[in-house]
Amino acid sequence: MADQIRTYRVSQESSDAEVTLRVDHSILTPELAEEINHFWSGHEDRYSYTDDDHVLAVIKLAAVNFIGLVYEVMNDYTTEGMQSIFDGMEGWGGSAEFHGITLHDWLDFRPDLDSKDLLVEEVANG
Repeated sequence: MADQIRTYRVSQESSDAEVTLRVDHSILTPELAEEINHFWSGHEDRYSYTDDDHVLAVIKLAAVNFIGLVYEVMNDYTTEGMQSIFDGMEGWGGSAEFHGITLHDWLDFRPDLDSKDLLVEEVANG
């Protein structure tokens, strides 16, 4: 069943955000993907934005969650740590054995925050 496991690089055009996911399609079937997609609000839009492909919609949704974890700059997550957090999120069934999605790699694109680089603008007085 190794041919059922595929690797996807998911990136965002407007930033350096990128994760690489491995998806076991023997687990993440179109039926399960539809169930996962429908669990979340906005499922109709996600479905239509992927040319009516629930699997692709769920892969993108998973990527959004993983990219969100990478953006949490105050934490020092590992790939395994982010996978564990993702698996524990509501709607994902508790493990990769349920949903078939694992984080393989990610770009450490977290911004380097330094107060000297911040701009302050007064927007109200009083």
